[in-house]
Amino acid sequence: MVNTLIAQITDSHIHGWMATAISTALTTLGGEVIPQALMSAHALQVGSKSAIIVKFFVFIFCPVCKPLSLLLDKFIGKDPGQIYERNELKKLMFMHAARSAESGIGAGEVDLMVGAMELHEKTVMEVMTPINEVLMLEANERLNEEVIQLISDQGHSRIPVYQTSKNNIIGVLFAKDLLMANPRENTKVLLLVKFYNRRCHIVPSETKLISMLKYFQTGRSHIALVQEVQQRSYGDPYYEVKGLVTMEDVIEELIHSEIFDEYDEVPQKAQISTVMGGTVPLKRQVGLNAKCSRRVHINPNQLKACALFLCESIPELSKHSVITLTQALTSFATVHRVRAPKDARGLDLEDKQNVWLYREGVPSTVFTLVISGRLEVFAGKEGIALEMSSWSVVATDALTMELFIPTFNCRVVQDSMLLQITKESFVDILSACSVSDANTPTSSN
Repeated sequence: MVNTLIAQITDSHIHGWMATAISTALTTLGGEVIPQALMSAHALQVGSKSAIIVKFFVFIFCPVCKPLSLLLDKFIGKDPGQIYERNELKKLMFMHAARSAESGIGAGEVDLMVGAMELHEKTVMEVMTPINEVLMLEANERLNEEVIQLISDQGHSRIPVYQTSKNNIIGVLFAKDLLMANPRENTKVLLLVKFYNRRCHIVPSETKLISMLKYFQTGRSHIALVQEVQQRSYGDPYYEVKGLVTMEDVIEELIHSEIFDEYDEVPQKAQISTVMGGTVPLKRQVGLNAKCSRRVHINPNQLKACALFLCESIPELSKHSVITLTQALTSFATVHRVRAPKDARGLDLEDKQNVWLYREGVPSTVFTLVISGRLEVFAGKEGIALEMSSWSVVATDALTMELFIPTFNCRVVQDSMLLQITKESFVDILSACSVSDANTPTSSN
């Protein structure tokens, strides 16, 4: 109707080719471009305002339109609406995430949705850990202290066991199974495998991640071995174990992000600490970790000796009895057995194998007592090296200063046993000793 009116009005005032050109321009702009632009930009507002008018015409033309609609549905089929192909849908979601203020859809939500869609496309071969990087045990290996410590340091809860060849996986050991093993007995790994009889699930290399996730959801296992068919120049093909896929690997693909635990090396950004109104750039945090140390318990006589030494070394503890301090240390101090790297004294200061307890310029709240072993301290501008042996103390000021920043570097150069007290624990020790001494009629060192 609009197009017809524009043509008639133009023709009544202007004739010839000029009327055709003007009529076409007005029809295109006024009847197509401008109305569509306005409506698409404010579709919801216009739709809500004109809803009553639309309903009126629907009611009027219903006797004619409804039978025609049913007839067309029968012969042509219902209109499925707008259907997007997988990649088109991904692009549509990214467009909505780019304008999250208007769409209400954030980038994190889009990552999850896209990750879920990609689980149908990716295979376990793309996310698995190669077999040469997997911690595995040989069936005839002995569970001595070194092997158990290695498993503890790695932090894995499940360890595949193979016999003769890594293509011959005979079972899986849980880390908790090692509680049954006495390191002094040198128990064979094979005995524990037979006792628990846990089989490792094996999947083909072309398995999709969505299928792997559904299997993990059953709870039967959280790891699976990935195997691939290898062709021989002669003879039958054979299966080769290519790697290990875990539930964590699948979840990381789903969320498009790495999952770190206490055993992983987490990339650390430069840290900034406010000191006296300014900022001091901090180096990477140092201290003991599960890869080089484990917490141990010492016997009462050793703990009493530590308490006696601390009473003589730290003025704040000298007024308390050895008995009460021993009891407080049991609750608030920690003892670590630390394994020094090979040839620790010859390592370069920047070598990643170093086990650092303190670094120059890095704030610390931990005091250390060397029960056994040796530490190496580098002090002064020249970095003069000094060795500290049994019954030496390091960073006493960390217990009392508001902010203790070491002016030295300290590393472990020999397998050691260290007693450590944090600043917070030191306050608890003083409080516990004061209460205990107050309730004791006589106390003496």
